[in-house]
Amino acid sequence: MDEAKLTSYLSQNLSERNNLRLISISRITEGWETEIYSIDVEHQTDNGRVQEGLILRMYPGAQAAYRAKKEFLLLKGLRRVEYPVPKVFLVEQDTGQLGAPFIVMERIDGQTMGVEFGAADQQNGLQALFAELFVDLHNLEWQEVIRDFDPKPKFEAKDAIDQQLASYEHDLTQYKKEELMPILEWLRARISTVSCKRLSLAHRDFHPFNIIIDETGAPFVIDWTAASITDYRVDLGWTLLLIGAFSGRELRDSVLGAYERVIGAQVDNIEYFEVIAAFRRLLDVSVSLSIDAGERGMKTGAVEMIMESFDHMANVEKLVEEYTGIEISVVNELERSFT
Repeated sequence: MDEAKLTSYLSQNLSERNNLRLISISRITEGWETEIYSIDVEHQTDNGRVQEGLILRMYPGAQAAYRAKKEFLLLKGLRRVEYPVPKVFLVEQDTGQLGAPFIVMERIDGQTMGVEFGAADQQNGLQALFAELFVDLHNLEWQEVIRDFDPKPKFEAKDAIDQQLASYEHDLTQYKKEELMPILEWLRARISTVSCKRLSLAHRDFHPFNIIIDETGAPFVIDWTAASITDYRVDLGWTLLLIGAFSGRELRDSVLGAYERVIGAQVDNIEYFEVIAAFRRLLDVSVSLSIDAGERGMKTGAVEMIMESFDHMANVEKLVEEYTGIEISVVNELERSFT
């Protein structure tokens, strides 16, 4: 990171912060898709000089400029409807500034919800808060959130699930992952039983480590790069898959129960949407381990990070077999290719 260029850029574009000075910058290594830096700056106010914490989020890959603008507009829209996300200040789509498109937002100082999420005493604590945030997201007026998108994408509830499967089928065909076709065929054969009745804004990676609790106890949801408008059960299914694969069935059941208590009803056909999520996970990991990371929109070193947490993939395959009866061996083949 060129600190002189960064300081110059922030001084010019955060012009209300007089005499801005960069105090420190450190790289945050978490995440597959973006480079994240924590920044401390100092600037002049009428009451003297004050310090401020910022986050710089840089986007790799061919669609980096689009992804940066998308997340910037989503964060602005979510703040507008008073959903708890960090304030976002700047978006830069020009790679000539710092070498890649990026956004600048406020830094939330605290710890992620994931640190204590699975503790036995958290079923009516963090897990209840998690479920409330999740349901609130799915109940937002998403049209207002994406108001500034130009052109505004059009969505129809009746097409939501089919469009989801079509996007995965495109990747399956493009990257020649025919070994996953039986799962797609199973999903397509049952699509008429799970029709979408309403659309929601879906985070698409909603898990406890993407929620920061600040020093006052207030939550903030981060990492919106995968967000889309779809059936809310696509979002919930992904979350349940991740929690079950990494932490076990008991915690998965507890989270689903918390969500259902908030909405006051059972979630119909949730297992179908967990299979969609499992298909997505198997496809994403399989493709990511067989092509250049940048082509898939991931940062350098993402493959190594995937392999570090690869053990959970066996649980993803087990879920597919349990719910569908389909036996696949993608995980063993991928693991052999990297050992």
